[in-house]
This record gives sequence, structure tokens and C-alpha cells, in this order.
Amino acid sequence: MSPIGTMAEIQQLLAGAIPSRPPHGFAYLATVDAAGAGRVRTMTLRGFDAAAGTVWTSCHSASQKTAHLRRQPQAEVCLWLGETGVQLRLECTWRIVDARAADPALQALRLTTWEGQPPAAKALYDTPAPGTVPEPFCVLRGTFQIIDALLIRPTAYAHFRHVRTGSGWYSEKLAR
Repeated sequence: MSPIGTMAEIQQLLAGAIPSRPPHGFAYLATVDAAGAGRVRTMTLRGFDAAAGTVWTSCHSASQKTAHLRRQPQAEVCLWLGETGVQLRLECTWRIVDARAADPALQALRLTTWEGQPPAAKALYDTPAPGTVPEPFCVLRGTFQIIDALLIRPTAYAHFRHVRTGSGWYSEKLAR
């Protein structure tokens, strides 16, 4: 039995991985720069919402990944869950949630993400007043429609694709 064959299993893996601290909570975000070259960086995912099909992370608004996503919001994030032997690739459309975001729900996400930052991450910004967020702090929220899930172990291999449909998720086994 593969631990990646259904969206319920994928959601369970994400729930276990995202709140973790590195190395288990590491993800790799691939973007395209202004010259068309691929760029990849390591980051820590800060949360996910299975029902909405979203994941999010945080960064400084002046970072290169923010500039790349403003130009090309489609980008892939890859998680390697080493302890399980599972790789998840999420094809996402990214939204930058910064101080200018007008949606109160997105500002609430920005505030709760800020409040959940470890002290070392908060130290990179000027200390804001309690209950506020430093202006350059932003959340990158990715909405995913497709998840490629691979089980890569010395004794087992499986590959599933999960695609969001109007009524839920369609899961297809690509290899075993």
C-alpha cells in the first residue's frame, strides 16, 4: 500500500511536514527570473489549507523570489519528506500578500504568519508595534491544482498525480 495514493494521504503528509522545522519542513521553490532563467531556493513552508488547496511561506518583499513571482506567478514548490521517502511537487499560482493587500482575510493570514515566525526570522525586520506586521514582511500564498507525489525508497517506488476538479480531486497512478 502506498502512502501517496489519495488526497487524504497527501493532506496527512502535508499536515505532518509543514509545522515541522527544518530539515523536515524544507521546500524548494522554483521560479523564472527576468532573463528567463530558472531559479531555485530553499524555504520553509509556514502552513497549508487542504480545503482551499493553498500553501504559504513568508519572505521580505524586496526578495528576488517576490520579483520573479510578480512577473510570473506560476511556479512549482517541491517538498522532500525524507523520513517517509516521499517527494511532493505542487504546481501553484502564487499571490503576494503584502501590506497593500486589501482583503481582510489575507491581512489576517499575514498577521498570523508573522506571529508564528521564529525569533531569528523576526530579527531580520524592525520590531513593529504589538499586533502589527513590519511593512516589508509578506506572505507568498500558492494555490495548487496539481500535485505530483512520488514514493522513492530503496524497496519501493510509486508515482501518483492528483488533479483538482470541480467536485474534489482526481487521483491517477502513473507508476508503481
